[in-house]
Amino acid sequence: MTSASARVSNERPFYRRHADAYDELVTDSVESWVAAVHSRVSPRARLLDAGCGTGRHAAAFAALGHRVELADASPALLAQAARRCPGARTHLVDLCSARLAGFDAVTCRGVLNDMITDAERAAAVGALAAALRPGGALFLDVREEGAARRRADGTEHTRTAGALTFTSRTTWRDGLLHVAERYGDVPYEFRMRPWPVTELTERLAAAGLRVAELGPGVGRRTPDRLFVVAYSSPTRMQNG
Repeated sequence: MTSASARVSNERPFYRRHADAYDELVTDSVESWVAAVHSRVSPRARLLDAGCGTGRHAAAFAALGHRVELADASPALLAQAARRCPGARTHLVDLCSARLAGFDAVTCRGVLNDMITDAERAAAVGALAAALRPGGALFLDVREEGAARRRADGTEHTRTAGALTFTSRTTWRDGLLHVAERYGDVPYEFRMRPWPVTELTERLAAAGLRVAELGPGVGRRTPDRLFVVAYSSPTRMQNG
């Protein structure tokens, strides 16, 4: 299976041609998210940053003593993260088909919103759960459906990064966010599917995870995010 998220990661100019502008355009707080995770895991945890982007959060975890590994479907972003986190093991993977295991903690910010089919969502959540050791913790940042729908009012937003002028406009149609972007004169469109709380908790439970915390997003400037902490059973069996 090649997920929508992996396709977007390989096609979207934001992640490919203009990956060097990522940190200038995405300026949400690193410290708040890292502190929230760090306070809930053991010292020197083996931690997987699933959908690591340019590695800003992973580098902060490493600076706190955690043993960080990097995973992303975008070669350009993963290369930046590897340079930022020298010595960290890297995984170029589609989250829906990743085969990783043994982590004390897995963090995943935003990526699950790009999974737009039921099969992709089940596969991605299952892969994240399988990456945990028994008793390990999964930390998610996802868009909440109702709030995301209210924000999708078609307003155009413009930002700049060096010589690049970036515009985006989001609308809601057929249960999906439709995002129209422009990188200078180059257009790109993709879709996202936010998460109803009921679906999120049901899919986590189906993957063998217990939701311990579910609340407002951490380190986000917009009100449509959820911060989720879920734990693997301390006694579950590991494959292989």
